[in-house]
Amino acid sequence: MAEPKHTARTVLAFVLLLVYGITVGVLIAKVVNCGRTSGCDTVPISDGVLYIVTTIGGLVSALVVVSLAISTPRSLSIAGLSTEDQKPAPFFVWAYVVVWALTGLAALISAVILYPGKSEAVAEIGTTWLGLAVMGVYAYFELTPPGNRVP
Repeated sequence: MAEPKHTARTVLAFVLLLVYGITVGVLIAKVVNCGRTSGCDTVPISDGVLYIVTTIGGLVSALVVVSLAISTPRSLSIAGLSTEDQKPAPFFVWAYVVVWALTGLAALISAVILYPGKSEAVAEIGTTWLGLAVMGVYAYFELTPPGNRVP
């Protein structure tokens, strides 16, 4: 049986991911709706929502990127769960990464590629995610950028 601290850490990480995913999802829906509606210039986003999504997004992204950086391609741990644990833990580990990745990718596609200029905030969420995702992939697969070869 998992200790309460371990369980609380895991639940908290997934609740934050859920809040982040839903909040960004709502913002993306607003961007798409604005992009398809004539006469809609930009999507208004309150300061409170912006504060929540950037703070929680930073926490979720940091957890994913750090987890990718300290893991190996054969073993990934997030929020106290590992791909080496018994089922269903590996599913939840990869689900966490996939939800984070799809949320960021959707923000990038909707506000930068399909409907640029409709929401600077969602565009920044998407472009920030892209930079973090590239860094996470480099770290996870232990890649070295060109020109930074380690002897």
